[in-house]
Amino acid sequence: MKIIKTLVRSRHIYLPLLLIMLTMLSFGCNNKNKDKAEKPVQEKIVKVFPAKQGHFIQTRDVSAETQASKDITLSAETNGKVEWMKISVGDTIQQGQLIAKIDEQMAKAQLDVASANYNFALSNYERQKQIYDKKIISDQQFDAARTQMETAKAGLKLSQIQMKNTSIYAPFGGIVAATFVNENELTNIGRPVVRIVNLDTIKIVVPVVEKDITNLHINDKTAIEITSIKNGQYNGSINKIGSVADPSSKTFPVEILVRNPDHTIKAGMLSTIKFTINRYNNVFVVPQDLIVEGENSKGIMTVSNNVVFLKKVEVTLPEKDKIAILSGISEGDKIIHVGHKSVSDGDCVAIIQ
Repeated sequence: MKIIKTLVRSRHIYLPLLLIMLTMLSFGCNNKNKDKAEKPVQEKIVKVFPAKQGHFIQTRDVSAETQASKDITLSAETNGKVEWMKISVGDTIQQGQLIAKIDEQMAKAQLDVASANYNFALSNYERQKQIYDKKIISDQQFDAARTQMETAKAGLKLSQIQMKNTSIYAPFGGIVAATFVNENELTNIGRPVVRIVNLDTIKIVVPVVEKDITNLHINDKTAIEITSIKNGQYNGSINKIGSVADPSSKTFPVEILVRNPDHTIKAGMLSTIKFTINRYNNVFVVPQDLIVEGENSKGIMTVSNNVVFLKKVEVTLPEKDKIAILSGISEGDKIIHVGHKSVSDGDCVAIIQ
């Protein structure tokens, strides 16, 4: 065999001599396999590598837009003129910071009226109770006084809320993404005033198909790539897994969180998320094109004593150009990786490096 390797590697191959030597070797191979052939045949040249166990990871790539983990639009909860608003788009704000102040004159007047009504109703109720305890007034008269007091109390509470609503505060720290009103502009209940986002953590919600969703778990790590950012590779983790499929796409929403302390990632960027779907240990990883497709089975070409054996194997789904063999071969088996498409089960071959 060393002579054959030398002749193959030589720039000046003496073809007649090589053919004679291969024919002589084929006699030995065929003598060991008389049931496969009655006359000697020329050996085919192949390259092999030993089967070795390793790890195999299957992944899925899904694309989705990035979102701010916290995103809120604050609206006016009372009517009136915007008396004060000193923020602009892009400003950084703190949790609890005053965002805008709506004219409180009307709200304050309503609060004063409600407070007076409640004080009057409370005093009347207390007098009526003293009389009622002495059996001077009827149950109906006492119930009327109590109802009046409770109604006035509810009105006072409502006026206090309306007074509080004249001031709009930030519920969390973040960045002003948009403003919708200006100072001295009239606004009304429900009208948007400002939008605030927090980019310290980015949220990405991706659709995952049914066959993959059961392989994902909370806190699983994910790889994220954002091509619009230089060196835009990030690590994230699964925060939420949806329990109900989208009726149209039949996919489940999966939420991923990515730390973003320097705010490099902006909301609305296109990202590609790589999920780990399956992990296999102690399997044989080979190029996918080495697998021989049969009618109802799969196999791989191996060599033993210069004879080809097509071994039936059980495999995983492919990952890029690789596939894992779960069963059918053993550690150290010689797998043909060059010349595998030109040989058949039982062929005699010569192995070269």
